[in-house]
Amino acid sequence: LEATLTREGAEEAWGELLERAVWPIEQVLSLAGYGRDEVSQIVLVGGTTRVPAVRRLVRDFFGKEPNWSVDPDQAVAWGTAVQAGILTDAKGIKVAATEYWNTGSLRCVPRGRPMADG
Repeated sequence: LEATLTREGAEEAWGELLERAVWPIEQVLSLAGYGRDEVSQIVLVGGTTRVPAVRRLVRDFFGKEPNWSVDPDQAVAWGTAVQAGILTDAKGIKVAATEYWNTGSLRCVPRGRPMADG
């Protein structure tokens, strides 16, 4: 099987998924009691944040450019390493500073709609 996929074609195929990605952002802001204009910095982490359509979506939603001073993959690795150290009570590892962020999952199911198991 051989196929050619252009960026435009991929973004068109992802259109609905990208639109649905706004809802969790709105929910998190609502739960935290913040408006999008009250967010001073946006730092995106993880490989998907390299996708231009994702970057545009976030930029357009907040009306400002995300902060790209943090490498998205290194941020994930750093956070994972710090959390592993905390969970295992690692000895001999010195961390200059940590900040606890509750990164619990947010199920993206609209209120009143039943959630599928699994």
